[in-house]
Amino acid sequence: MYAYLPEGLPWIAPIGRLDKASEGLLLLTNDSVWAARISAPETHLDKTYHVQIGTIADESLLQALRNGIRANDGESCA
Repeated sequence: MYAYLPEGLPWIAPIGRLDKASEGLLLLTNDSVWAARISAPETHLDKTYHVQIGTIADESLLQALRNGIRANDGESCA
């Protein structure tokens, strides 16, 4: 990612991350306080994920996806 930025910029770091097979907006900042504030769970920023699956979903799978999953902390990710 840094290879695509112009030389001579001050220190910057990404907020969050994109996995290898992900696409999306990656925010860069040199304000670590702001980065911590917007990425903290307490801010409850809405996130939308679009997922592709390798099969045609039947009604059972669609219902499971609609029900959502539980994160490691037990919070619903519907």
